Amino acid sequence: MGERPVTAFMWRISRLRPCAFYYNVTHIKLSLDVRASLAIEDRTARLTILIDPRKKALFEQLCAQEDQTPSQVVRRLMREYIEKRLGRPWLPKG
Repeated sequence: MGERPVTAFMWRISRLRPCAFYYNVTHIKLSLDVRASLAIEDRTARLTILIDPRKKALFEQLCAQEDQTPSQVVRRLMREYIEKRLGRPWLPKG
């Protein structure tokens, strides 16, 4: 997939705040790529755990600071753990 041409609107924004423009375009592109890859996984299984309420509250607060849900962070941590144990990237069946 090739690069999209820069529109006049995008050019004006890039002239005003190049760093913010680059971050936003990159962030949007990464978000779209991540959403596309996550759509492959089947998310129908549920995991229930008992944890200390204070730890849960702090975890939720830290997740919010990263603008992520606790579920997103737990899925990422699980994926990293699986990849570390397997010694290869996790590839869901598609």
